[in-house]
Amino acid sequence: MSSPAYPSRPPGPAGISRRALLTAGAGSAVALAAGSGLAVLLADEEPIPQPVLPLWSEQAYRSFGVVSHPTFQSTTYGYADAWLDALADIDVRYFRGLYADHLPLVQSVVEGARDRGLQWGMLVCNDLGTPPPELSRRIADIARNAADLCLFVEGVNEPNYVRGGGTPPADWAERAVALQRTIFQAVRSHPQLDHVTVVGPSLQTFVATEADYERMASLGLGDVIDAAGLHSYPSGRYPSRGLDDRLLPLQEHFPDVPVWLTETGYTNAVGRSSATGGATPVPDEVAAAYAPALLLEAVDRGLAVAWYEALDDPDPGAKDDTESAYGLVAVGDSGAPSTWRPKPAATALADFLAQLRDPGPAYRPRQVRLAVASPTDDVRWTALAKRDGSTWLHLRRAVDVWDTDASEPITVEKVPVTVLTPSGRRTVRVGSTVV
Repeated sequence: MSSPAYPSRPPGPAGISRRALLTAGAGSAVALAAGSGLAVLLADEEPIPQPVLPLWSEQAYRSFGVVSHPTFQSTTYGYADAWLDALADIDVRYFRGLYADHLPLVQSVVEGARDRGLQWGMLVCNDLGTPPPELSRRIADIARNAADLCLFVEGVNEPNYVRGGGTPPADWAERAVALQRTIFQAVRSHPQLDHVTVVGPSLQTFVATEADYERMASLGLGDVIDAAGLHSYPSGRYPSRGLDDRLLPLQEHFPDVPVWLTETGYTNAVGRSSATGGATPVPDEVAAAYAPALLLEAVDRGLAVAWYEALDDPDPGAKDDTESAYGLVAVGDSGAPSTWRPKPAATALADFLAQLRDPGPAYRPRQVRLAVASPTDDVRWTALAKRDGSTWLHLRRAVDVWDTDASEPITVEKVPVTVLTPSGRRTVRVGSTVV
């Protein structure tokens, strides 16, 4: 694989404060990636700048994509050119969605994505009943017709869960791993797909158990993936809510395997009177406040990430249909593209992705020396470097801005954060949004 989308994680703890290491070791499941950390609490003496290895800013940009539904012909996704234009306007690198060969809409999406320079993370297995010969045929079609677009090929989505109710078959893990083996072997049989990452099945994490991951590992899943898949919805809270706990069983049973966060995001179905689990709604403005931090929290952990999803579905009236309101683009009652508008989260992401861009040959940043100090223990920082030699320090308070129980905003005061380098010091005021 020539250029994985997930941010590389340099060896060793360079750039992680002792406090960050202690926090990670105290039960939060993962150590922070190099180039990020928690601000040191201000004490009697200021901290001394320490060596930090930033991540390449362009790699952070490349790690972000958006989930779409290229096979949903009878929904708003039937307007392929319009939603591809919407993604191009945000300037995402890729979208994730099912590839179904010989479907006219899919061919339109292939051509449209190619025209716009978008890549495609391709699901090829919609359910456990997909026949292996169909998978092999589908992957052969990708190799012939869409190899230049294909960023990754992914296994069956949420094999441990039956959408709409019911119990998954007792042998779901065996069947999911068998399908994954077919996928892996098929991808590796085509030289045109040598650059493609093979991503494993993403479980429905609200019902998944550690025993499920242990079972899949014992069946040999680790032998037929390049990256593990993960879904993690923050239940309307700050983006890292629950993420480290969900990463833990993957790291335990698939050590040293990169993780692709293939679904995360927020529903804006604020007309819903109550919600549980990942379906807790937040207003548009709250999702926008969280959006850049969501990308950074993934980057800090060495993850690539896909926001769920590109488009809303029409939801006239109360706006209480959870599944219809995850989109970055709001859709009017008719569903026609003339009624679409980018939500605030789309605008926030477009602005932030533009800041991250650093196109050009691969770049390995040099170490810098810095320390970050704050009067509170919730300030997070991420250091990203560009090819011109500059290092950008992205700061935010890792706190909720919305009370999901009371359905009301939380006021997050700005705090003074001091950044120290060998050339001097600078103090900035940091609140809930990324600065």
